[in-house]
Amino acid sequence: MIRAIIVLLSIGAFIGSKALQDLGPTCDVGEQEKVSGLCTGNDASKCNDYCKKKYGTELLGAVCSDERKNKKRECICKLKCCNIGCWGDPHCWTCDGVRFGYQGLKKIYLMKPIKKYPTLPEFEINQINKPWKGSPMAMLDISELVVRDWSQIVQVKMPEGENGQYVLTVNEKKENIPYRYSQFDDNRERFINIVYADDKKTQVVLITSFGLRITYTTKPRVGLESDVSIDFPRHPELKDNSNGLLGRWNGNPDDDAIDANGQKQPLDDKFSWPFGDSWIIPGGRTKTAECVREEAKQVADKVVTETDPKLKENVEKQCKQALDSPELKACAKIAGRVVPLIKNCVTDLIFLDNDAERKAYIEDLIDTFATTCKSRGQKFVQKDTPQKGDAVGLAF
Repeated sequence: MIRAIIVLLSIGAFIGSKALQDLGPTCDVGEQEKVSGLCTGNDASKCNDYCKKKYGTELLGAVCSDERKNKKRECICKLKCCNIGCWGDPHCWTCDGVRFGYQGLKKIYLMKPIKKYPTLPEFEINQINKPWKGSPMAMLDISELVVRDWSQIVQVKMPEGENGQYVLTVNEKKENIPYRYSQFDDNRERFINIVYADDKKTQVVLITSFGLRITYTTKPRVGLESDVSIDFPRHPELKDNSNGLLGRWNGNPDDDAIDANGQKQPLDDKFSWPFGDSWIIPGGRTKTAECVREEAKQVADKVVTETDPKLKENVEKQCKQALDSPELKACAKIAGRVVPLIKNCVTDLIFLDNDAERKAYIEDLIDTFATTCKSRGQKFVQKDTPQKGDAVGLAF
């Protein structure tokens, strides 16, 4: 039986500290744009009209700020979110719903501007993978946020080993978590805020004043369940004006496989070499060595051809129980995330050394979703995992 987990997550339990209360907006351009003169008394109709006209279908809602001493109420437009990211070894997804794998070991662009944004600060998100357990397969090692207009380079390194900790560096200087960068422009704060999101320090949340939110989750027992989940606002300046490994957000999934050279490349569940390699950031060795690639392919093929049929049947059942439940899918919808593919889960479980690691992997995968739902301010309860043969229970 998979070890029972009970996760009781209320809004209050999640907040827990002032640092979390001050995280800032998620998919909220309020810090980027606040308009005065549209909020009078309890009437927010002018604010609503303004935001609808400017942002159309991408608008989530409009609010008027609280009135403060010597400060007028301001109209704040809140936008819907895009969610992109990678988990595991690594399985990636785009805002337009494309899913693929990439095992490259060099620094790559996940998201960067095609041309300078008119009002949003110029930023890019990068990632460095590392070999998993000394194998040719990869997993997340370092995530990087570069905000060029603020001269900020933030790196979050994933924990090493079961007792490892996140390592934060800002402009090559090691910093403690929680951390906050802050500057004021026209009496408005521009910030990057980084905090732990749970008492066990398995999740770190980074939020900026322009609506970007990056959530890093590592479950180190197995050493494979590393997860980076990126939310950014559906701002018109980003639409059709950003690209990278995690696609081009424009509502068209057909162009997410266009590489850095403008060529459409094939994507697959494990490697996607030509597409992924095109996003390698110049400097040092520019391609994963062919011998490593060939070894990675051989290892992946061996999993398919030489796995004990009984083991494959068991892990398929475990993955289906965990990932095919309506509750988990509902949680993913709330969080704006895709549910991992069962076939990716099966491959990862087969790679693990024993049943204890496989059970821990499933628990960690589900707990990652629970934590993500929690960070959206939801109550989420994971019921005791039932005996073998029963469905995994999630409720919130």
